[in-house]
Amino acid sequence: MLNTDICHLLVFIVDEQEYALPYTIVEKVVRSVEITPLPNAPDIIKGIINVHGRVIPVLSVREKLGCHGRDIDLEDKFVIAKAGKRVIAFVVDDIVGIIEPSAKEVVDMDKIIPDSELFGGTVKLPNNLVLIYNAEKFLSLKDEEKLQDAMADVGC
Repeated sequence: MLNTDICHLLVFIVDEQEYALPYTIVEKVVRSVEITPLPNAPDIIKGIINVHGRVIPVLSVREKLGCHGRDIDLEDKFVIAKAGKRVIAFVVDDIVGIIEPSAKEVVDMDKIIPDSELFGGTVKLPNNLVLIYNAEKFLSLKDEEKLQDAMADVGC
């Protein structure tokens, strides 16, 4: 179900497709940095990074979507955002910017694909559609538990 409070969206690109996150959950965008591997983490977690003294897991949006996997590039960006109770760094190819869609441009995903958990909705723009992620559903309960255990194993 789409959050009706969405007024600003951070739009980014993964594998030549535009996606968005509600700007209210985004903490910051940073350039890619070296990632420390995290043994025993879920496959979609590429490792961990240190951001101003906080250890943050790095999630591959590309792999979560089932896109062609690739190594993280120096040109990639990390979107640091809240994903449920956890802060995650989402690896994205590039940042498009912030948009403020009108209510008529936003369509609840339940109207397109009932019971879709990964996406909360879509924005109809003049030249394309932008899918809005439901960041709270990025990690399954099983993945969250596995990540918690992996981070505890390294003292995080």
